[in-house]
Amino acid sequence: MAIECRHCDGTGTCSTGENGNSCDSCVGKARESSFPFMKKKIDSKKGLPCGSCQGHGDIEGRIWHLQSTIGPILGLLIVVIVLLIILMIASTSSTHHAEILTLLGTLAGSVVGFYFRGQHSLPKAPQARIPKTRQPNS
Repeated sequence: MAIECRHCDGTGTCSTGENGNSCDSCVGKARESSFPFMKKKIDSKKGLPCGSCQGHGDIEGRIWHLQSTIGPILGLLIVVIVLLIILMIASTSSTHHAEILTLLGTLAGSVVGFYFRGQHSLPKAPQARIPKTRQPNS
């Protein structure tokens, strides 16, 4: 079940502005460029891609991709930072090696254990809720 974009009603084209034109938010996102301080020229405000779903019409794929990648990337980043700190401390400091290495090793081990043991699960996509109807008393 795909989650349709509420802004464009799943069409991928914004028509929520005046007279069926694109809204100001989607026009602003269409003008944005990958280069700083540069704007794209737009001749018509009609038929621009939706700024909320980037013209795809649904948001489920992007949400699922974000949820499934942000955790492992964060875990990998923490482990790399811990290893760099261990390397820096081992090469410069001569005191409290055991305490610092124990703390950082425990942190790295818990992150690696959580993400690679395979027992955590991702949140499921929300299902459509059907309101309960009141039934008369018998």
